[in-house]
Amino acid sequence: MASARTLEVKSRELLGTGNARAERRSGFVPAILYGDSHVPTTLAVEERVLRKELQSPGIFSHLYTISVNGKDHNVLIKDIQFHPVSDRPLHVDFLKVSKSSSVHVDVPVTFINEDKCPGLK
Repeated sequence: MASARTLEVKSRELLGTGNARAERRSGFVPAILYGDSHVPTTLAVEERVLRKELQSPGIFSHLYTISVNGKDHNVLIKDIQFHPVSDRPLHVDFLKVSKSSSVHVDVPVTFINEDKCPGLK
């Protein structure tokens, strides 16, 4: 597997809208981990760390390693919901992947000197 970036998360025990709002007020973004025959687990990611990752290109195609209750998981970020006005992240979906799982991701391709290349005309 490719080298994975690490992302700090914490486990959430309380569910519901009120508890998710409390997490957001304390500087965390609610999240969920699912996939690969894994029971869905509720998590929280620090908003400051997530915003830093949002600045890097290709966030949906990078492999991340998260530690939940002492166990490491390789994950992809499947979806991020944003606030419609402030663009703050509201919720993150993590998709658990393993060596045997197959995933489809969009990989952006940027061509250099496109106007000079005869194969791209």
